[in-house]
Amino acid sequence: YAPVSWLILWVEHLVWGAGGTGYHLLNVLLHAVSAVLLWRVLRKLRLPGPTAWVAAAVFAIHPAFIYPVGWIAERGLILGTFFALLCVLFYLKYDMPVGDQRNDDMAWYAILAHALVCLSKPALGLGLPFVLLACMWWTRQGHSSFRGRHVARCSVFFVLSALTLAGAVLVHFLTPPPDLVGIGTGWVGQLSVAGWSCLRMLGVMLYPAGQQLLRTFPEGAGRIGVGYGLLAGVAVIYVIAHLTRRTRIGKALLFAWIVFMAWAVLPLVALPQYEVIRHGVAAGHWQYPGGLAIIVLVVGLLMAAFQKAGSGAPLVSNLFAIVLIVALVPISVSQGLILRDPVALWTRVTETCPRIWVGHSYLGLALVQADEVARAELPLRRAVDLNPNDALAHKLLGQSLLKKGELMASK
Repeated sequence: YAPVSWLILWVEHLVWGAGGTGYHLLNVLLHAVSAVLLWRVLRKLRLPGPTAWVAAAVFAIHPAFIYPVGWIAERGLILGTFFALLCVLFYLKYDMPVGDQRNDDMAWYAILAHALVCLSKPALGLGLPFVLLACMWWTRQGHSSFRGRHVARCSVFFVLSALTLAGAVLVHFLTPPPDLVGIGTGWVGQLSVAGWSCLRMLGVMLYPAGQQLLRTFPEGAGRIGVGYGLLAGVAVIYVIAHLTRRTRIGKALLFAWIVFMAWAVLPLVALPQYEVIRHGVAAGHWQYPGGLAIIVLVVGLLMAAFQKAGSGAPLVSNLFAIVLIVALVPISVSQGLILRDPVALWTRVTETCPRIWVGHSYLGLALVQADEVARAELPLRRAVDLNPNDALAHKLLGQSLLKKGELMASK
């Protein structure tokens, strides 16, 4: 249930019509503004050296974000991330006033922004209160001055998140799509989805090459092992971060751990997952907001290391940042060019993820739209075999058989 996202898409349809240019431009604009908001948030958190602008620049051009930004259907995620960063910025302005007087208006603006997150991308709003708590903890440089009253200040945000979770689960129960899974698979199944998604997310963020739209999960015991592996990894990282929390690296690790858990793990564990997510990781689903934590952690640690180098550190860190950004640009351009050819895109998806029915279905759609009906039959039959409830594949397969003159088969 995302009325704000659907309302904006409806307004855009009135303005742009069926053409996709306007929709893509708004996605790019929202992403660019989100990068600026991230820069403002990191400046407010007083991260070392040029961390703020470097992390924001990497977020703006990272190849892993080409798919969610270039995908019109991911509007809810892009819009939700924009409102989430706006919420964090407003709350930091309330929590860290310039003078002695707190600006209560900023708190109300933050609450409004959080409500808009929940109405744009409900799953993203679930972990937002934990992100606010992490920011409050970070600005106080550890647990020494972090008290229960700070948690109480976020009570309104936790109430909004609880209502969002209850509403999302209710909607799933009342109107379950035919390919809905996750409710009956138990926590191990949900953890396996989250675990493999997180592993894939880390891989894409650190090595952004190859086909990134969808990736296949392991089968059987391997999938369950990933779920338990996530629990073990989460516990180990938390223990390390907690034991080293009084050091700069420990604080950074704990901060990034909280944000990553809130925006990447919590939605995948708390909410029912669809078949396309169960069998493969959709690129735009959680690496867009979850990748923020990875970017900030890696860039922050690198900039802190350069600062310890002594004289000439600012020059070296800025040169390194420029080289890193320049190196990412051609990879992002190549990923963007893939989106211009739907047949080539979905062909690559089906080659790397042959068990994901949606890849075969959309490949068939792309071939039909390219007037290559004969080639569309094979992927459409494969999509129907993998998911007999895929109405789009059934429709396109019937149309392609009808065009071939196979009237009885088309029925």
